Amino acid sequence: MYDFHAWRRLLHGRKLPTALLLSLAVTPFAATTLHAESPESGVACCQALDLHARTTLDSLMPGLLDKQVIFVGETHDRYEHHLAQLEIIRRIHQAYPDLVIAMELFAQPNQVHLDDYVASRSDEATMLRLAGYFHGNRLDYRLYRPILQFARDHAIPVLALNIPREISHKVALQGLAALTGDERKWIPAEIDRGNENYRQRVQESFRQHPQGMNFDFDNFLEAQLLWDEAMAARAADYLKQHPGRHMVVLAGMGHLFYGDGIPSRLARRAPTSMAIVLNNPGDMLSPDIADVVLFPSPQDLPANGKLGVAFSEQDGLIKVDSLEPDSAAGAAGILAGDYLIAVAGQALTSSDDLRLAILDKLPGDTVRVTVRRPGSPFAPEREQEIPVTLR
Repeated sequence: MYDFHAWRRLLHGRKLPTALLLSLAVTPFAATTLHAESPESGVACCQALDLHARTTLDSLMPGLLDKQVIFVGETHDRYEHHLAQLEIIRRIHQAYPDLVIAMELFAQPNQVHLDDYVASRSDEATMLRLAGYFHGNRLDYRLYRPILQFARDHAIPVLALNIPREISHKVALQGLAALTGDERKWIPAEIDRGNENYRQRVQESFRQHPQGMNFDFDNFLEAQLLWDEAMAARAADYLKQHPGRHMVVLAGMGHLFYGDGIPSRLARRAPTSMAIVLNNPGDMLSPDIADVVLFPSPQDLPANGKLGVAFSEQDGLIKVDSLEPDSAAGAAGILAGDYLIAVAGQALTSSDDLRLAILDKLPGDTVRVTVRRPGSPFAPEREQEIPVTLR
């Protein structure tokens, strides 16, 4: 089994103190060992963390700045996690303008669209359309917008780490053997299957998946290994091509726990100094889970306005399939079976257009929706513009 802690001791030289970040006030974890009082046992009983010693992020940053690669873990839908990531990116960029931001969020085939956006050759809407952001991705883009806007404002390269979602999903369902010749290009040359702790954590995650998803555990494990190895290989290749460049890796915390996911697999390919920072891992918290643990104050993403419709694309048209109970669209008189032609002055030719048209609208905002209602034996087809107050 690959010993993550051995390479961390070797590469880091010294270990960063694990820390808690509370509204940018940082508390180091002073890990110690409690010993049993019983004279019969005389053995260590457990580890303890002293949460009372306090420091600041300013005090913590020199240790992070000493590393070439900083992994910052997230729970994808927690806005405060992304704001904490951005704060670390700001400070590292101030020290190292050659920074690159590597993101799990984007699949590697979309690299050119990220490059164009960061270089201001395209706008945000174009990048999201071409990258297919809204297809199969349920995460509100606004969660990540501050990070991407910062990258664009400062011309910081953004590296797409992920493999296409359909590849990992196919492996999870059918195994690596099911991939076609073209699909197999996403399999790294080397996959380390020897980490038993990693396997056990993946198995626990597997048990929490809804029953009936028809995943075989061995295939599920292969998909997770492929996912982590491919992202690690992508980051390692970039570092080899840009020696000395600093990197911040943004990924889900499950890819970073104990260094067993992306970090150790990157180190195997491109040994370098690194540190792992996690945002509030909840009941997974333990002294060895990372180098730094942050607890940013909860912050909700501002609510966005909703039409309250389920829709489908049909020949370049957006058809309303159904309406949610008490929906804004229903209250305005839009019916199931109607076609949405334009929203807020944005002509709709795809679902991307609809999502982008209301991306920054708030509850209570009124938008004008052009609707085409199919004809019937009792009325001809007609178009009308309907004001809709979003909810």
